[in-house]
Amino acid sequence: MYPLSIPMVNCMKTTDFNNIKLAGVTQGEAQQVIEQIVKGSGVEDFTLVREPSNPHDPHAVKVECCDMYIGYIPQIMSKEVADMMDNGHNLAGRLNRINSSPYHATLGLTIDIVAV
Repeated sequence: MYPLSIPMVNCMKTTDFNNIKLAGVTQGEAQQVIEQIVKGSGVEDFTLVREPSNPHDPHAVKVECCDMYIGYIPQIMSKEVADMMDNGHNLAGRLNRINSSPYHATLGLTIDIVAV
């Protein structure tokens, strides 16, 4: 696996698929799954799953750990990631860091997207 930096065709910048803070980490049982990751399960790679029928975002990319939901790629980036997946690129998420706050118990994840 290797990290991705994708050159954009119609502009001068490069989209960096590193340091992506997952959205939706408080939904469903995501907090329990993330807590297991924090407790040292050894899991560092995550599955990216396209959800074209998602009513909130037709470009939605769900992130799973061991077939369990942990979050989504933020909507601001989901179209680029979804387009790559739809064009046959095999992508995965890799743990970058676990996010916590001294003010509340909610945990989050920051991942890098890698080609597999």
